[in-house]
Amino acid sequence: MPERRRGSPDTPQMAPDDELTLREPQRAPAAQAAPDSPRARARTAINQMMGSGPDAELNYRAALQALARDARAAVGAVRDMYRETPEDQYMDRWTQVHLLADLRNGAARPALDEILSTPIPPEKAPGMITYSTVGEETMIRTTAIEGLTRLATQDDREALELLRKHMRHENLSVRSAAIQGYLEAAGEGARDELRRVLPERDQFILNIRRAQVQDVPQPSVVERPSEEVDEVPPAERPLPPKIEE
Repeated sequence: MPERRRGSPDTPQMAPDDELTLREPQRAPAAQAAPDSPRARARTAINQMMGSGPDAELNYRAALQALARDARAAVGAVRDMYRETPEDQYMDRWTQVHLLADLRNGAARPALDEILSTPIPPEKAPGMITYSTVGEETMIRTTAIEGLTRLATQDDREALELLRKHMRHENLSVRSAAIQGYLEAAGEGARDELRRVLPERDQFILNIRRAQVQDVPQPSVVERPSEEVDEVPPAERPLPPKIEE
């Protein structure tokens, strides 16, 4: 019989009838956001974004209006939600970026830049014909470009510079969206400017008509009137106040 190794005199000993029970450390329950906190209002806005029915658009605009009361805090809450969302939850991540774009607030620039600067992970569904994780990631990033474009068209020079930065993105669709967004926001002379600075491989993008975000296929969401997604509702309709752009 092999000799048992003896411990030092200071080594704790267990009696034969002792049992060693390993317990997982107790986790504190997740803190619930206060009903009127920026995170709670952001979740409400996302739920309304995905809603249906005749009042869906009105409800979403009202939720955006509530967030706009403290847009900087709202952006911070959505940014944190995005960071906490698992990578494979593409729909959740897309709605969060879409909300950042719809807020049209300069506080979202760093978050949008962070999303665009994160490399697209390798394809996780190579055998699929109609589904692509790279496609999902690309859609998230082109939505972030839309957010920067909306800011840049409001004379946000920092957003315009970020569009220039992401013209060098590894993904062609993202580069194309950044170039088209820059052309829309930079005004007269932008096309000639980009002809001088873009590499030969991307010159053809200058001749592509930029699609509006409502015209681009998005993740499967409940249908909303596409022609009203980004339009200001008529003043005489009983709508929530317009968010200042």
